[in-house]
Amino acid sequence: MKKTITRTFCLDGDICDVVFRLDESSGKYLGDYPDFEMNPRYTESGYLWTEAVRDECSHSESAYSDIEYGDCGSCKYFLREKTGDLIGICTHEKHRKNKQ
Repeated sequence: MKKTITRTFCLDGDICDVVFRLDESSGKYLGDYPDFEMNPRYTESGYLWTEAVRDECSHSESAYSDIEYGDCGSCKYFLREKTGDLIGICTHEKHRKNKQ
């Protein structure tokens, strides 16, 4: 088994590589995700990269009917490349940089 694999996330014309390292004890690959709070990153269109687990956003709106979780992963503005991805972009206009 390879010790590391790299996954390239591609959203809104921007790519973000994440290295996954094999955890020998569990036999699973764990992602070394960027810290987007410490080092904000934006797509070419100005959308902010974020983590699905980030919470307490004042602009969060649940993608689910009556349930309000407050995290990015359940927000209707969170766009991920594939279902289950732990990173993606926030498409809320208040977080957009260099608005078109």
